[in-house]
Amino acid sequence: MSAITKNSLKPILLQLECHFTWTLRKEDVHLDELERAISEQIRFLIRKSKDLKYKVAYYNILAYVKHLKGKSEEALRNLQKAEEEVQADHGDD
Repeated sequence: MSAITKNSLKPILLQLECHFTWTLRKEDVHLDELERAISEQIRFLIRKSKDLKYKVAYYNILAYVKHLKGKSEEALRNLQKAEEEVQADHGDD
């Protein structure tokens, strides 16, 4: 297995929409309002959308917001929800 270099990792993270590629800083936003808005989007998408990409992205964003608020357990639960969505749609891929 070859080593992953910094240059080869960045495109992968960008494709995954990883929080390491975001420029969200807690001093720039009202985290409670952002958390509420993201949660509403997730509820809407779960009811209305079959588009996995958006569900996973919103769960990941919500996890990051929870992390910024110091709620590590809740952040982890949202990452697990994102993973469950991907596994349900893609199986062992």
